Formats: sequence, C-alpha cells, structure tokens
Amino acid sequence: MWLSHPQMSYAHGFSTAANPFTENVLTRTQALHKLNISTLQHAVLHQIHGDTICMAHTQIQTGDALVCNSDAFLLIIKTADCYPVLIEDTLLSCCAAVHAGWRGVVSRLVSKTLHQMCTLGSKPENLRICIGPGICTRHFKIKSDVSEQLAHAGYAHSHYASGYADLRNCLVDDARAFGISKQHIYHINRCTFEHEFFSYRRDQGDTGRLWSVIQAPKR
Repeated sequence: MWLSHPQMSYAHGFSTAANPFTENVLTRTQALHKLNISTLQHAVLHQIHGDTICMAHTQIQTGDALVCNSDAFLLIIKTADCYPVLIEDTLLSCCAAVHAGWRGVVSRLVSKTLHQMCTLGSKPENLRICIGPGICTRHFKIKSDVSEQLAHAGYAHSHYASGYADLRNCLVDDARAFGISKQHIYHINRCTFEHEFFSYRRDQGDTGRLWSVIQAPKR
C-alpha cells in the first residue's frame, strides 16, 4: 500500500508496514509498479540523523537528504517515526527527499535542502512540499536537552513547551521561514505510532523501515 498527496505532481509515495523497505532493488522495483515508477536507478542513503545533503548517485552515500535535478534517479528515504519530507519543483525537473527527526529539525535540514535546490535553479514560489507520516506530538515525549536545542534553533515555544515535541509544525515553520507559502505545504496526516506504520518508539526499536520515494519527470 502506498500513500500519496493529490496536489503533488511528481511520481511519489509513502509506504506503510504492508510494503517495508528492502535492500533488494528488483523487489523494490516490483513494489513501485503501483506508483508507475520503473527506474532501477535508486538513490539511497546511509542515514545518520545529521544535516548532510547529497546529490543523487548510484553509490550509497552518507547523509539525510537527497537532491536530484533530472529524471535519472528515484530518491528513497527510510523512516520509522522521523518525518519524510518530499519536495518538487513545478517548473524544473528537480526534487528532493529529506529524513527529518528531531536532530534534522534542530539543524533546519529542510530549509538547507531548499537552499540546495535553489542553487540548482529552483525558486521558492515554484516549490511544493509534502510532509509524510511521522510520530505525532502526543507520542513524542522529549527531555529538557531536546527542548533547549529546539529553543536555540528558534522554534516557537508552543511546539515543545508541554514536554512533547511537535516536529511536523516545526518543519512547516522551517519551510515557511525559507519562503514557501503555507498553501504549498501538504501533509499526510498519519501518526506512525498510532496507525499502519513502523514505529521505533512503539515497537521499542524492533521494527522495520518505511520508505518514501519521489522521482522527477522529464521536462
């Protein structure tokens, strides 16, 4: 099963626990048929909860965001409570996929990725963002050190004042601060802790990985 947002124009999708990420490229390709994606050029990262942005490549790179300015690659991000963020350009053939947990939020990885896309020719008014399934506020209890880092990063106090972090709205604030209008930020309003997804917290670390994908069209 794949989830997608009707206002996103690129081929994209967010998996559920029914179709977990696999290292086997052929198995992945079969799972992608429902999204009308057939490319075998899959860009995958070794994710480390940092702020490194990589240009799509056939080799596995270390980082937490992928950018591609052609239709040559399918971008893949893996999550299990962290938020996947997919970005598309409505004029150019350019897209990105971001893995954003609380560390990615603190480092403002989404706005850094948007900046990287703009160095390739994108303009903020042409970018569309879709925030996929992630852990919701009521299940993401945080310690004081995380609250302090969110405060230092400049996020609204209401996003963490209760001792529970609202990562999704932090991501929205980060994108809007870069210049993305609110109506161009879309959501898959599902909590990984509560619904049909893998959840690192709920399953106490013994869980699979969801995968979120996006591919730019030919222009």
